[in-house]
Amino acid sequence: MAGGVRCTHDGLSGHIVGVHIRDTVGIFEEVVTTDTLGRRTGPRMRHTIEEKLRIVEEARAKGASVAMVARRHNLNANQVFAWRRQHRRGLLNPQAKDDAKLLPVTVSTPTVLPTERATPAAPRQSPSEP
Repeated sequence: MAGGVRCTHDGLSGHIVGVHIRDTVGIFEEVVTTDTLGRRTGPRMRHTIEEKLRIVEEARAKGASVAMVARRHNLNANQVFAWRRQHRRGLLNPQAKDDAKLLPVTVSTPTVLPTERATPAAPRQSPSEP
């Protein structure tokens, strides 16, 4: 495994504003960019519903630790907990994506926008003012 770490400084105060980690495993290369707190700043990872279901089932197994399952899949445990909640509510249904239907819409009258700006109304005087 070959790897490299590069830090980005802000140039003024010398503070580290980002850490870039390049790691090569086999033929795959992963570049992770993080901020000073270690949070990923690069593009978000997208997981298919099938991947989410597989990870949720792995985390639901008897004696399984959600944190260990999350680490094994390079995820945050909070993400796995959220997927478990979605699964319980029935929101991780692989067929749900295909079941969405669009309904036809007909616009009967177009929206008419004013052609002139409304002039501000003159300030009102109260009865006690002359």
